[in-house]
Order: sequence, then C-alpha cells, then structure tokens
Amino acid sequence: KANQISVRLSPDNPYMPMGSEITVPYETVESLEEGTFYHEDLVGMQVFQEDQWLGELTDIIQTGSNDVYVITKGTSEKLIPALRSVVKDVDIDNKNMSVVLPKGL
Repeated sequence: KANQISVRLSPDNPYMPMGSEITVPYETVESLEEGTFYHEDLVGMQVFQEDQWLGELTDIIQTGSNDVYVITKGTSEKLIPALRSVVKDVDIDNKNMSVVLPKGL
C-alpha cells in the first residue's frame, strides 16, 4: 500500500455503492497545493511539540469545518485540530509533524 492511495467516492456517483473505495497508484494522483496533504501521507507521522514527542498520527476525523488528527501514545489519544495555527510543519520525507497546541489540549 506504500505506492497507492485510496479515494472515497461521493454518493453522487451512480456507478459505485456509497462508501466504496478505489485504489490507484500513488504516482498517478495530481500534486496538491503547498500546505495540503493526502491523508495517506499523514497517517503514521510522529508528532512533536518542540522536543516533546506527542505520539503517532493514527487516524484523521473529517468534520464539517476542519479535519481532526488522532494522536496515539500508548493507550491514550489526543485530538488535535488540523489548523495552520496548530500544525507548524509537516515533513513528508521523514514522517514528522511539528505542532503548537492551544492551551487546554
């Protein structure tokens, strides 16, 4: 699955049952604008705030306004909003993400 990407189809497509997925070779998907990423590129990233390891990005929850990253460390989970004010750097090659958490998270 390292060289593939999954695509969820919308319910407006009459040819596929709702909730179906297709998989295409990663090399065939179009490049995204700077600062946007495919979910497959983000899941598995190690997440840090300064030098403190917060955990691994294990899931992405899609909400109406912004995605929410699920960060897992041992048996605990932390939910982090996928906002430019929180996510400061994403290093796809090294699978690292740098964040600045708002107070209370």
